[in-house]
Amino acid sequence: MIFITFLAIVWAGTCGAFDVNRGQIPNILTIPAIVAGMVSLLLTQNALIGSATILNTALAATLAVILTLPGFALRQLGGGDVKMLLAIALMAGIAPTLTAFVVASLSVAVAFLARMLSNGEGRRTLPTNPEARSVPSRVRLRYGPGLAAGFIGHLLYSAFFASA
Repeated sequence: MIFITFLAIVWAGTCGAFDVNRGQIPNILTIPAIVAGMVSLLLTQNALIGSATILNTALAATLAVILTLPGFALRQLGGGDVKMLLAIALMAGIAPTLTAFVVASLSVAVAFLARMLSNGEGRRTLPTNPEARSVPSRVRLRYGPGLAAGFIGHLLYSAFFASA
């Protein structure tokens, strides 16, 4: 179990790193994780990581799709982000899925606000004209690193503090 958790941490970190460096999470990382989660559910009736049941993981997978498809449809999330959260749901269940989603959403919100408040490329201003508000330019904020951080944080918390 510790080895599988270690592999999941490495997988999530790799997905997050790819998203930061290349702007996408490749299928070669997400599809095998989705398949591994499904195979574990079919063979053992439990999630690959932890003790989530088939019902728990089915609810988590449904929730992952419901939470990410609107962002994908609006082109704010990439397909890799959707598949990464789906893989987390199938591998670990609802608690890690929600943790990863919340951490990713908060990290993107903080990054967006930081960009908006800075004088960087995230904003064009006309400060002397009150009718002309700051107009955000197209800013690509990465969601994968937040998903990775939330999932890794949940796994580490579960491994070191939840069992105490």
